[in-house]
Amino acid sequence: MKSRFASCGIPIIMSVLLLLSGKQSTPLAAAPAKADFPVKGKSITMIVPFPAGGQTGNIGLSLVPSLEKALGTKVVVEYRPGAGMQVGATALALAKPDGYTFGVVNLPTIVSVYLDAQRQAVFTRQSFIPIGSQSGMPSAVTVPTASKYKTLKELVDDAKARPGVVKASTPATTAHLALLQFSRAAGVDFAVVKFEGGGQSINAALGGHVDVVWTGAGDVLPMVKGGQARVLAVTSEYQYLPGVRTFRDNGHDVTVGTDQGYAVPAGTPKEIVDIMRAAFKKAMTDPELLASMDRIGAMPKFLSGEEMEELWRTQDTGMIPLLEAAGVTVKR
Repeated sequence: MKSRFASCGIPIIMSVLLLLSGKQSTPLAAAPAKADFPVKGKSITMIVPFPAGGQTGNIGLSLVPSLEKALGTKVVVEYRPGAGMQVGATALALAKPDGYTFGVVNLPTIVSVYLDAQRQAVFTRQSFIPIGSQSGMPSAVTVPTASKYKTLKELVDDAKARPGVVKASTPATTAHLALLQFSRAAGVDFAVVKFEGGGQSINAALGGHVDVVWTGAGDVLPMVKGGQARVLAVTSEYQYLPGVRTFRDNGHDVTVGTDQGYAVPAGTPKEIVDIMRAAFKKAMTDPELLASMDRIGAMPKFLSGEEMEELWRTQDTGMIPLLEAAGVTVKR
């Protein structure tokens, strides 16, 4: 008489033996397929959430040729200015998460946008996946060369003597946060006039419409070199303005500067995120990019996607006291 297992064959017998021994057979896992990204001939869009001609846009433009070489495809810059980067950040957050749209993310400017309940932003930190950071830029307080303010102390003394009278222009960006931090640290109150970009803020000061301007240090560099403006202080040392003292050197704990990085929309596949991060890291080693950044006064500050994510996370909580001190209703 034939065994009941004879017709079943060896595979069944082996399965029974494995079960009796307490071991399970495990199928070999298939290797993950490499993402076909970017598709040859298909361009990638970089959203810049500020007007053309400003330092943020110029830093983004400096990255384009090196990133194109690293990715093997064209990168198209699309300017989406408005509401202190809220318009551009909204477009990025709502873009299709396929890797073909990424954008400039300035920290901590974007944090101040979605934490402000009144602004009703449709995005949060979780709406983005960081790719990496390219540059660090201190904030600066600047006056026209004809200004009566020769030192930061003279500005502070006058602002204290005339609360709410001294006019300060600023884009609704990190520089505005530095202004708020300074007002709190020095105990002064400015009449703040906000503009969409650093260029407009600077023109208001050069035209005599305001007394001082708060922007990124790189924004005012051409005017300083041209003899049109004088920087009174910066939030951290800036190699392109040698001899200019920091706020801390002047006795004021003001440190808010900008980290310019890039992100893709949440939901972008990990394989594509990894490709973008690797391409960005490679681009940041390109001598042509570093030379281009040097020409526009942008200091390289490479942060990986993971490092940028950690910085972003700490600023989510770190900005709350500053915003609340300025009377902002914080969205928690």
